Amino acid sequence: MDEQEKQAKSVLSAMKHASETVRGAIAAAIPVANNQVLTVSLPGTIIDWKEYYYNVSRHIKPPLDVQVKEARLVDGMIPLSKYTAGKTGKSVARSYLAALDLLVPVEASVSGVVSNETTEVTDERLKTIRDRYKYSMSYLTSPDDTPSGAGRTKVDTYVLKQSAWAKEVAAYQHAQAQALERLAPAPGATTAQIKAAQEKYMQWLQEHARDYKNNIQTKYMDWVVHGYKFMVDFHFGVVDISSGMKRIENSKEAYRNLTIIASDGSSEYNGVVLTPASWATLVAKKTLNWSRNNAKPNPAEIRAEIRRLQSLLASHETLQDAIDKDAFFPVLLQDNAGDDSGVKAAYAQVYSNMDTKNAKGRDQPEASKEAWLKKFGITTPTDNALKLLADAQKEQTEASLSRNNRTVRESNEKSKERAGVWITARIKQIKADIEDLQNQLTSAQANPTSSAPPLLPVVNSEGMVVTGDELVANPNIKKPPVARVIDLDNEDSWRNTVDDGPDPWTKISCKVATSSNLSESSTSQSASAVCAKAGWGWWSASASASHTESSAEAMQSMSKLEVEISMSCMVVEIERPWLHAELFVDAELDSGAFKISPGEEALKKAFENEESLIGAYQQFSSYPSAFVVAADIELSFSGDTTKLESAVSASSTSANLSVGYGPFAISGSHSSSKSKSRTKMESTATGCRISVEAPQIVGWVQTLLPELPKPKTGVSAMTGLFIM
Repeated sequence: MDEQEKQAKSVLSAMKHASETVRGAIAAAIPVANNQVLTVSLPGTIIDWKEYYYNVSRHIKPPLDVQVKEARLVDGMIPLSKYTAGKTGKSVARSYLAALDLLVPVEASVSGVVSNETTEVTDERLKTIRDRYKYSMSYLTSPDDTPSGAGRTKVDTYVLKQSAWAKEVAAYQHAQAQALERLAPAPGATTAQIKAAQEKYMQWLQEHARDYKNNIQTKYMDWVVHGYKFMVDFHFGVVDISSGMKRIENSKEAYRNLTIIASDGSSEYNGVVLTPASWATLVAKKTLNWSRNNAKPNPAEIRAEIRRLQSLLASHETLQDAIDKDAFFPVLLQDNAGDDSGVKAAYAQVYSNMDTKNAKGRDQPEASKEAWLKKFGITTPTDNALKLLADAQKEQTEASLSRNNRTVRESNEKSKERAGVWITARIKQIKADIEDLQNQLTSAQANPTSSAPPLLPVVNSEGMVVTGDELVANPNIKKPPVARVIDLDNEDSWRNTVDDGPDPWTKISCKVATSSNLSESSTSQSASAVCAKAGWGWWSASASASHTESSAEAMQSMSKLEVEISMSCMVVEIERPWLHAELFVDAELDSGAFKISPGEEALKKAFENEESLIGAYQQFSSYPSAFVVAADIELSFSGDTTKLESAVSASSTSANLSVGYGPFAISGSHSSSKSKSRTKMESTATGCRISVEAPQIVGWVQTLLPELPKPKTGVSAMTGLFIM
């Protein structure tokens, strides 16, 4: 195993430990049902609230584009694991439909027995059911033997009496509606007029209601005595057997009816209902509050940016000195038709080792090159890549000079002049930026923000460092707000008022100890591949070598630090109107020889032991029924945080550096869809504190399916027609 593999494996162990701690804290604060489990997602799915926001008070249901986005958000199948990295590519909707196709009626189902007279029934339970069915059908279709029967069956008479009763009920309701309309007060009526109208309606009820109610009772008694009401109700309950296959087809019909088409006109998704409906509004408020509270940079951020620019200034000044001393000839534009494959190969080698190189040379006279290198304490260029580049450039230059020496020299002089003008302007701009930031730093230090860290770490009774609002008295207790009094007589004042209701956010805190004594878990994948998949660094295809190395160092640094995590979590429930989970426990349906789920106990055992399910049970043994959104995420690192602070600061203007901790993405600049999210870093007495702007989905609640195929439970004890 190479060094990078060992480092990745160490980081993997630490991140797994952090994720387990976070999962335990969330599970303790937000318990799930017995047939559910909680999976932490690595890395978290960053939520761009603009994609899902709509004004809930003005819409009966979400707009179509929001419906599509919500359906896409929750359609991914989450693996049955305590934590999961990346997407599986499996769709909940399509996996459910595939599992639905595997359900078939049990052998000699009830509906099949009662509808097929030719089938010989040997099962005593099913035989009794058929006898019951035949007896009830015989009763319902038997003739009405009363004098007024007139050749009707008992069901015909039942329907006739029921219709007479229903007409009397409808007549009473119609008379009530007419009285209310006739006696209703005029618009703008006074309280006294409204009260008088109510008195008139009550008087009408006293005079006429009894007559209508007596007529209804008369028709009802006729229905009971001469309409066979109770016997028909009983026997109809026996024969009203719904087919299991019909219920499956009804589910598929709902699946088709609730399909929505995406904006591309070809992709289809199945609609979902998320609760609370205003979840995107709640996420938006968290994000906007974070942005408002962290609008101004703190002194630590300004100092970090000054250090970055000072390093960049030194690089520009070194490059300018090299050009002035003829140690480096810039080639801004050159018409050269020669073969440059050797030069490209040399540059590729140089760039691959950029993070360990302190000086680079290009085509220059040997005396000038050596003199310039000696200035930096380099007497002999021993770097193979540097030598390869110089040799390739020298060969190409000699070939070019043999064709037109004067043209090349003039081109180099022009390039040098243009490069000098460019780099002088760049140095001037960087110095101006540094001066502006130093002035800003002076102002920020004179007027510290309310979120500035304390001079000394303050801990609570549990030994966790407290910051921000936790350092002061709860304002709702110290200065309680004035209670809003509802005028019950003025209904418009409270019924049409938008109220957020109870706060759905749960505050969660936990502490992750250093992972040096953790045992490493085995994995079938290489650790570096898992890290890449989970977003633990080393994976950005656009990242340069220096960015990649910086990510790796930051991740290694974090794996050795003690971390306190604070966040607010909200559970968003997922309802899929087209997913009829009751079909998987339907007594008439089973999966036959097809394996769908090993059962809740087996699934929980595999979940707790982090075991993979066999392939047959990976289709649809569980599905996500809720997700957990985390906001106000703060990570307080204790220890040597130099490398971490440097990496996050360096990424403040670049999306190339990607750093994560447990289920959280904490890189200085990371993008989600069309939005970009920021990270706030502050130095503390014990290390540093990182606050993340973007709310993230950090966990999924999964509902487990019962055992399919179903276990054999034996024959029912039903022995008589209507005796259990």
